[in-house]
Formats: sequence, C-alpha cells, structure tokens
Amino acid sequence: GRPQVMIEAMAAGLPVIASRIAAHTDLLRHGETGWIVENPRELREALSQAEDPGAAGRIGTAARQWARDEVGTWGDYALRCVEAYRRVLGTSTEGLEAR
Repeated sequence: GRPQVMIEAMAAGLPVIASRIAAHTDLLRHGETGWIVENPRELREALSQAEDPGAAGRIGTAARQWARDEVGTWGDYALRCVEAYRRVLGTSTEGLEAR
C-alpha cells in the first residue's frame, strides 16, 4: 500500500521529506513533488530547501497537482468508497458523480 499520510499531505500542498524506500519513491519525484533523503546531509539539505517559502510553495503546488491527477479529489475517493460498498451490497452507483 501507499503511505496515506504522505498522500494526504501532498493533496494539502504540504512539502514532504521522506526516506528512500520503495513506498516513498513511488510517490515522490525528488526535488519536484517532495524530497527523498538517504542520510543526515541530504536531510539537512531538504530541510533547508523546505524552509524556503519559494521552494516549499513550488514543491507543495506540484505535489497537490500530482495528488489530484494520480489519486483524485476527495469527491473521487468518496465515490470509490460508495461504489465499493454498493458492490458488496449488490446495489448500483448509477447517477452518482464526484463533485
């Protein structure tokens, strides 16, 4: 699975700094939608960049766009949940749409 808290932070436009593991590198593009770090030096560099309002804003905006494009909006998520429940219950989702 994906780290939900990272997806939520990205959807909120918050810059994310994460360790280099597959679950994180699948979500973040280093220097574009967040920062991936492997050691204390890289963490210091990422923190320094995240403190810069311009860099944090650029990363946050790109992360929010990625989340919208790849994961969807909260409306999309809610519709997927309703659809899953209705499949279990054997009812239709026809006429519902994300808002």
